[in-house]
Amino acid sequence: MSQANASAIKRRANINPSPPIASASSPLSPKSTSPTAPGLTLPQVIELIDNRLIKLESFMNDSGKQVRQEEPAALNNVFSEIIDEYNHRFEVLADELATMKGVILKLQTYTMDVNKTLMEERIHVLSDLTASPRSTLLETVPYVEQMADPQQETESSTSVDIRNLAKTELEASLDAQ
Repeated sequence: MSQANASAIKRRANINPSPPIASASSPLSPKSTSPTAPGLTLPQVIELIDNRLIKLESFMNDSGKQVRQEEPAALNNVFSEIIDEYNHRFEVLADELATMKGVILKLQTYTMDVNKTLMEERIHVLSDLTASPRSTLLETVPYVEQMADPQQETESSTSVDIRNLAKTELEASLDAQ
């Protein structure tokens, strides 16, 4: 209220008022950013907003056309680089899988061959055992025992005694007949 009284006194006394502090935008200037600033009429506000919208739309159209013209070439390059990288990775994985498949097939073949050979030898040994009499089998076992190294038996006392296992298996197969 005191400011209203002071301005009234100054008007009556004919004293020139001090110029008001200038703000960044004057409410009466056409460059005003506030559409509801005092001093603008409704048609002026509508015209101001319309001009700004037209400028914004023209700017977006111009920048959109530039981006759209540059986009296909840039996107195609990036897309082709990504596709090439994925294709290279796929080929490397396919080669590695083919190599692993070959190794596994060779290992399976080798294992099957070894098993076949062992089975054939076992069949051959068992067929020889059934054909020969018991006395010849027992005579061949001591001969094998004489060939064995006695020091080796004492050193490997924890290992399985194959000679005794073979002897017991032969005796069991002969007794079963």
